[in-house]
Amino acid sequence: MTIWKYVLKPICALEMPKGAQILSVHAQASSVHEDICIWALVDPTQPKEIREFAVFGTGHTVPPGANMKFLGTAMLNEGRLVFHVFEVLP
Repeated sequence: MTIWKYVLKPICALEMPKGAQILSVHAQASSVHEDICIWALVDPTQPKEIREFAVFGTGHTVPPGANMKFLGTAMLNEGRLVFHVFEVLP
C-alpha cells in the first residue's frame, strides 16, 4: 500500500487504483499557487478505475439530487476562499 496525492480541478475524473481509500482533503501551496489536493491510500498493483470529483465554493450552487459523498473542505488564499470537495458516486 502507498499514499498518492491527486490535484483536483472544479470537476474532474481521476484514474486511481481500484479500491483507493481517500484519506484527506487539503490545500497545498507551491511557490506559484495553491492547489486543492486529495491523498489516497492505494494498492498500485490494482487495475485502474475512473473516479469523479467535484469542488464547490461556499455560496456556489450544488446540483440538486446529485449523488455525491462529502470528503472535506479546503481553504485557499489564507482562508478567504473556502471549497468543499465531493466524490461523485455512480
